[in-house]
Amino acid sequence: MDVLALVNSAINFILYCSMSRQFRSTFNDLFRPRILDRWMAVPQGEDERAGRGHHQDGATTQITQI
Repeated sequence: MDVLALVNSAINFILYCSMSRQFRSTFNDLFRPRILDRWMAVPQGEDERAGRGHHQDGATTQITQI
């Protein structure tokens, strides 16, 4: 019976990670070391295209927080 409970817990964790974006973001916020924030790349999203980091010639720059 204990083995079934352990397998169920492992399967539930995998299902939550694969199905829920909110679970993944909360899990990352809780367990990712804060020092990694310095070295993580800034994703190039819509805010860069809206003027931040976008030059007249079409080149984009990547802005990182130190």
